[in-house]
Amino acid sequence: KDKTLTIKIKVGNAMNNVEYSVVFRNPSQTNTWTGTAVLNGSNEYTIEGIKAVTEDGASHTLNVRSDDTRMSWSLETGENNGKPVSFVAMLKRGSDTSTTYRLESAVNNINVNTPYPIIFAISDDTPLYLEVKSASDLKRMDKDTNYYLANDITLDSSTLDGEDWDGPTGYRKHFNGNGKTITLELVKTNPNNKDDAKVRDTGLFNSLSGNAIIENFNIKVKTKANSAGYLQMVGRSHFGGVVGAIGDAGDYILRDISITGELKYKVGNEYLLAGGLIGEIRENIGRIEIENCSSSINIDVTTNSTSRGTLGFGGLIGKSAANKGTVSITNCLTGGKIIGKITGNGNRELIAGGIIGDIGQTSGGNEDEELTIKNCYSTTTIKLERDSTNAGNAIIAAGGLIGYYKNTNAATVISKSVALNPQISVSKKPNSNDDPNVYANRVIGYINNDSNKHKGTMANNCALSTMEVKLNDVSAPATSDANNVDGLSKTADELKIRTTWVSALGFSEDNWDFSNIAKDGYPTLKLKLSN
Repeated sequence: KDKTLTIKIKVGNAMNNVEYSVVFRNPSQTNTWTGTAVLNGSNEYTIEGIKAVTEDGASHTLNVRSDDTRMSWSLETGENNGKPVSFVAMLKRGSDTSTTYRLESAVNNINVNTPYPIIFAISDDTPLYLEVKSASDLKRMDKDTNYYLANDITLDSSTLDGEDWDGPTGYRKHFNGNGKTITLELVKTNPNNKDDAKVRDTGLFNSLSGNAIIENFNIKVKTKANSAGYLQMVGRSHFGGVVGAIGDAGDYILRDISITGELKYKVGNEYLLAGGLIGEIRENIGRIEIENCSSSINIDVTTNSTSRGTLGFGGLIGKSAANKGTVSITNCLTGGKIIGKITGNGNRELIAGGIIGDIGQTSGGNEDEELTIKNCYSTTTIKLERDSTNAGNAIIAAGGLIGYYKNTNAATVISKSVALNPQISVSKKPNSNDDPNVYANRVIGYINNDSNKHKGTMANNCALSTMEVKLNDVSAPATSDANNVDGLSKTADELKIRTTWVSALGFSEDNWDFSNIAKDGYPTLKLKLSN
């Protein structure tokens, strides 16, 4: 009674002069009526309780009719110059509770299999979601629509008609993966020959903007390598398995996502920031919450370069360098390998961390970022190598959780997390031109200790006592300290005890599964993937 049923139809780049229709069916309805009206822009027209609204600012013809048990409305797109068209139809029941209408069909009357099919959703004043069933559906995603996955989808040259994947830029709605799996094959970082002079944000979503929720799916990243076995770098890039970059004010949530696969790059004079989940967080981000995410991705990057710039890699995030805002990472784990090698005369930083590669701006500035990492662990193996004859003072650093915490005003708190990395190795071949800026530690590889800027806090973190940390092929000593760069030493046997994680570190059984801890030595994440 007195309810309005809303049917929203969104047509990406609708074909000209095509009629779309929605039909309601009521077995007991026998009245017959018809009517026609022209809608201009946002004008509304109602006939016998059915209302239609166009949202693209164009003129359309509305036809309303009924015969026997059916009533329907339809809209002809007219000459819309290829602009997206969105229609809203509302059926109002009023006080007659004995009459019931059910949606029977929503079709393109000309060709149901058109490249731009009708997609519809029904709502009682709740958000509308469009179904994604294929690679072409994903390719047509826009930044202002909620989506959910209906199937597992592969994005490669065959499903994308020979094109490279180029995800949405500035996405700002809700993407629910519905527990499905996306396989993303990378061919190059410059999809569709974009301007090489610009920074590239690349991922399932190139970037997020405003407010966005991304959740509830698996993603497998594959590299379609060249003959040398690597993906050739084109331009400057931020790559994330899910999001290339986040750099606008807003509230963002990324949760219950599993990332696996590989990323192999051959880099020239470009720079690269890469993470299993996000390539880079930058500028004024507002608030980002990352929770219940698992990344086991192998990152393998090599370069022969004469330029400056940073190569930064993280199991979850390549670099976090926001000017202001908060970043919260809880109940996440990372694995796999990060391998980086620099040759040539370039003065380049090479940074890697199990969770985040690089935190902060090179020049300090007025950053006001609050970053917290809690109840996370990493089993990522990290190996960095520099063989260059003129490296200047460029830093090479690796840590089990964070690679490099540099000049920053960021209030960073890393707490109750565990570095389980089997090996962290950093090496270079020095000569008279080299600066000995080579660092590795179990939790944080290197901290810039400028007292005017550093506001980081480490609290109650642990590390595997048998972790192999090497500097220039020589084992580096570690100091067992829960509140410092190496963390409190824990033996493999201690880590197989549930209370080590639950009582001492506060890992919740709502998020972590301890049933195989005696065998594996660590808990597994309970990803809340739902259909």
